[in-house]
Amino acid sequence: MIVAPIWSAILLTVVVVDSRTDMVGSYGPKNELQSFTAKPEQAPSGMLARGTYTVKSLFTDDDKNEHLKWEWKLEIKK
Repeated sequence: MIVAPIWSAILLTVVVVDSRTDMVGSYGPKNELQSFTAKPEQAPSGMLARGTYTVKSLFTDDDKNEHLKWEWKLEIKK
């Protein structure tokens, strides 16, 4: 059984702008594909918020074992 939180940090250059943890829940192993949709979040706005943000996401279990780790970019422009 996996009880898994997903952690994400949003960075602009090397400064952490925001971070959040979403609890996915407890699920036993299944043969079927399982999916999770996180709640929407408001993006930064205004001229000073424009730029490219690097988002680092991590999927772990209660024992802090990493199951999935990925990085993606978010670009905010006019």
